Amino acid sequence: MTNQKWRNEKEAYAELHFMDYLFDNGVSVPEILPSKAGKWVENVTGGYHASMFTKAPGRIPTEED
Repeated sequence: MTNQKWRNEKEAYAELHFMDYLFDNGVSVPEILPSKAGKWVENVTGGYHASMFTKAPGRIPTEED
C-alpha cells in the first residue's frame, strides 16, 4: 500500500512495470498479482493505492550478485 500523496497511480504502475520486467528476466523479485478487476494498482479507501505480490523466492546472495 502506498499513500496517494507520496506516489500517484501512474508512478505506482511504472514501478510495478519495472518489477514485472525484472521478474520476466529471471531476477529474484515477487510476481505481481492482478486484482479481481485485472489491475495491478487499485485505489482503496483512505487515499491509498494497493498492489499484491507473490512471496519472493529467496536465496543467499553470491559474490556474482
